[in-house]
Amino acid sequence: MKKWLLWFLVVLCVFMVGCTNVRPHNEIMKSSSFVDVEVNEIIFNGIGIKITNKTDDFVEIVWDSSNLNDYPLSFGNNLVTKALEKKPNTSIEPNGIFKKEMYIPEKIKMPAKLLLKLKKKNVEEYVSIMLEDRGEKIERKYNMWTGEWESGK
Repeated sequence: MKKWLLWFLVVLCVFMVGCTNVRPHNEIMKSSSFVDVEVNEIIFNGIGIKITNKTDDFVEIVWDSSNLNDYPLSFGNNLVTKALEKKPNTSIEPNGIFKKEMYIPEKIKMPAKLLLKLKKKNVEEYVSIMLEDRGEKIERKYNMWTGEWESGK
């Protein structure tokens, strides 16, 4: 019985790692001539971003030159393999929106610097945002049936 209880507590602790994230009081936003970049959530080892294309032409996000605290951004929360994969550029359609959670291979140390490289035709542009941990902490719950994290409101 004690071994079963100990095993249950170990599994519970593993699921609780990375469950706390920070929702900024105000959305952190930066504008450029191509896009508006908005950071709406800071997670243990990642961020929730929303990029809005302001132009009437396609804009590409160059992931190989984009980073958070000098770590490459990853689409998934697999800390070992996803961060090292080469990611194709993401095209945002004219006046379109790209919304995603991005991750790095370790806990974000504040203040953090997000650097995105954008490309429209032959013109390249960088957007840099400084992130600070000044928001309210919220809990995230892991849904064992779907295998996904749910944000607490």
